[in-house]
Amino acid sequence: MSERIKRNWPEIIKDQEASGKTIAIFCKERGIHYTAFYKNIKQLKSNNFVEVKIKNEVKESGHPITLKYGEYSVILPPGFCKQTLSEVLTVLGS
Repeated sequence: MSERIKRNWPEIIKDQEASGKTIAIFCKERGIHYTAFYKNIKQLKSNNFVEVKIKNEVKESGHPITLKYGEYSVILPPGFCKQTLSEVLTVLGS
């Protein structure tokens, strides 16, 4: 079995579902042993993981965010410095 197949089972399973073909036909066309296909479906489902794709885009709302911490309120303007927020929260927590 090729390394590509070992690394991309979620993608291969999605391709099979999108193809509308039976698993047997899909696997035969791609040279995948159907028992390996079923084994990987079972393994992926038992892991209870969800694939997440992260986009590298940040959308600023243009609105400030207000955090309330006990008797304190911290207003974060759009584009606030995360390091400064971390330092403020550390001080408030001590």
